[in-house]
Amino acid sequence: MAYDNPEDIRDNVVKVRLNDHDLKLLGALARNSRTQKATLAFEIIRRELQLLAESSNKNDLKTA
Repeated sequence: MAYDNPEDIRDNVVKVRLNDHDLKLLGALARNSRTQKATLAFEIIRRELQLLAESSNKNDLKTA
């Protein structure tokens, strides 16, 4: 598999344990989106990290 940008390679592993309810919800959302649970979980985590980073940057600007 070739990547134009080596920084796009995702080879770091993080394990997450979900309760039954959250796993069922993730599974239902993944089926609805026609994607794998792991892919959907990655997208959710990435989106939330971006939001947190943006929020953190805004807070840093307010305190400066």
